[in-house]
Amino acid sequence: SQVPSDLSPAEVAILLEGKVSNRAISAILIDLAKRNYINIINKDGEFYFGKRKNIDLGTIENSPDLKDYDKILLSKIFTSNELSSNKEDILFRVSHHVFYRKVAQVYVRIYQAATDKGYFSKDPVKSYQKHRLFGLTLFFIAFIGLIVGLFLSIEPKFFLIFWLMMLFTATLIIKMAPHLPQRSAQGKAELIKWLEFKNYLSKSEPIDSEQARSSLFEKYLPYAVALGCEIEWSKRFLGKPFTVPNWYISTESVVVLEDFANQLFPIIGFVSRALAVSREPII
Repeated sequence: SQVPSDLSPAEVAILLEGKVSNRAISAILIDLAKRNYINIINKDGEFYFGKRKNIDLGTIENSPDLKDYDKILLSKIFTSNELSSNKEDILFRVSHHVFYRKVAQVYVRIYQAATDKGYFSKDPVKSYQKHRLFGLTLFFIAFIGLIVGLFLSIEPKFFLIFWLMMLFTATLIIKMAPHLPQRSAQGKAELIKWLEFKNYLSKSEPIDSEQARSSLFEKYLPYAVALGCEIEWSKRFLGKPFTVPNWYISTESVVVLEDFANQLFPIIGFVSRALAVSREPII
């Protein structure tokens, strides 16, 4: 029932999935809000990210409380002179490729943080690039061999099956490349601890009222998102006393936890998917 180590939510997400997904981005956003770096605002059905008054993008590089990927993501959500950023701002930047390289940097830094802690046997980014390059090379060799065989080989053309099988194998390697990075023994042991914590978050047993009043829901929410069990974690608090976190501002009624979850999760999901799609394809 306790966080097993000092991993950030984003690092927990990559430890679980073996790659960075939009869940890691969602977890970062909620964690930044929980730590009072951003406000999440729901105004008449439109969402905004508000910059907290004490955040200066010119000086966050020196902040010891922020990871490298936190800083990069903050610098992409806001420009230096913006106090807020909305859906249209984010979609504009994504559609004009403003995010591509910077979001890729967020992914690389999360990978690097997990690798530096010894949770992967090799650099996941380099491993992915190597396997993908091998798959692409194999694919083009097989494609050229198939074309040459179709036009120049003698009948019957049964041996063309060889090139077709090579094309299939190459495609499979390319598709599987993002899933190939292997956890080290240390990484597997750490993952077991976090899966035990996920089991606690996902229990069907309701949280007692005293714990519900202690901000426990908010405390573990970024980790629940990273572990893919935010719905189960929310259900444990249904019918319990609920106070809206000070980082969430809404013009719509938020009386119970269901109201909060139904408003927040779609916002975070939309933004994280938009950012995940915008990353460079090598990551």
